[in-house]
Parts: sequence; C-alpha cells; structure tokens
Amino acid sequence: MTNIERRRYITQKLRETGTLRVEQLAEELKVTTVTIRSDVADLEKRGLAVRSRGVILAPEGDELPRNVSNTIKENLAEKEAVAKTARTLLEPGQTVILDGGSTNAVFARELHDLQLTVITNSVPVILELAHQPDIDIIVSGGILRKPSMSLVGEFSRHVYEHIRADIAFIGAASVSMEHGPSGPNLLEAETKRSVIAAANSVCLLVDSTKFGRTNLAHICSWEQISFLVTDAIHDADRAALTDVGVTVLTPGDRS
Repeated sequence: MTNIERRRYITQKLRETGTLRVEQLAEELKVTTVTIRSDVADLEKRGLAVRSRGVILAPEGDELPRNVSNTIKENLAEKEAVAKTARTLLEPGQTVILDGGSTNAVFARELHDLQLTVITNSVPVILELAHQPDIDIIVSGGILRKPSMSLVGEFSRHVYEHIRADIAFIGAASVSMEHGPSGPNLLEAETKRSVIAAANSVCLLVDSTKFGRTNLAHICSWEQISFLVTDAIHDADRAALTDVGVTVLTPGDRS
C-alpha cells in the first residue's frame, strides 16, 4: 500500500468511526507506528485529522458543517444587537483580534469609523474591512476551513504566538454554563485558544440561542473570558458568570 493509499484509508476510517489508535492502524496496515505517525502528521497539516496522545481524531463533530454564508442570516437582529454592544468596548488606536464565525462577521460592520489594527483569520471579516482607510489588517495564515471561511491550524498558531493584542473577540457554536464555549471543529477550537493566549482581554460574542448546548471541541474555561456580550441572559447565569470574573454585557446595559 502506498503513502497515498494509506492516507486515504485513514481518512475514510476517521469519517466512519471518528477516532482511531496509532497501534491499531499499524497492525491493520502492517506498517510501523512511525509510518502511521508520519501519515497522520501529513493529514493533520491538511486539516484532515487531529492527533492527541496516541489517538487520531476526526476534526469535525458528528453534525454536518454549517456554512457561514447561511448562519450569518440566522438570528440577525440578535447578532446586530450583540455587535453594537461589543462596539462600546473599543477605543481608537487599539489592536484587536477578530476570529471566525458569523457574529464576528456582523461585528466587523460596526468598526468602519474606528482607527484600528485588526488581526484576523476570518475571510468575511477581511472582505468587510479591506476598504476601510483607517483600519490596518493583519491576516493569519493557515488551512481554509470552508464552512466558517476561517484560516485554522499550525500556521495560524505561529502568527498568534508572535503578536499581542489589546482585546480579542471570539465566537462559539455552543455555550454551556458548566463547560464554557465549544465548537464542532477541533482545529478551529485550537486556533481560538491561540487567539485567547495572544490578547490582554477576551470577549466572547454569542447570541442567546447558543446557550444550553455543548459541542465536540472545548474552547476554553469561563475564567479565560473577560467579557461576554449577548442579546439576553438569565439573571442566575449572569450572576454565576460575574462570580468567576466575567463582565456580562447585553443591549440593555449600554449607557
């Protein structure tokens, strides 16, 4: 079996099972574990697999990927309210990170009148801000994840390791009071963690429909979030987040 045939086999098995073990594959394909690790490293660079302590994971969760071109239209009024509220956190001259996702794409529309340096891995954000004369844009590299139109993976991580931002704005597909924000893609979640590590403060932008759910890829704990901006939240949830140091902002809180 050639390298290409083995890697196709591994990719197909991941689609079927979601997880594999290095030793199991080596035995099935009658090759060494070193060979399998080399195959998986190549697949990981192309966004087709994720390695974790001898286990190989499919990068996507069970649910079908949803395209940002569609999700940006869902709950648009709520996303716009979140975006306008988040705008109050910014001052001219700041360096900010905007990661991928539909809410950040809507948020970018609120930034046209600000003088900013924006670092982003989001193609929709780039397109939204590209012609704004007072906004400088730094684009991270990476693998293009087409459902979210975001650049993810190792190359993105290297960019974020070498910059420092005043504030990062991140999105999430799901939000759990117990577990924090999560998403369907492991590489995308890894990139979000790199974004979080590169900023002095972190703002989670989500509309209220995202609450009460969890997804495959954990992003971070609530202790790593400085601000939560959402369109609505239960009083008990607001109080619980305040207790762990998260400042919660909703449209009604704006002065």
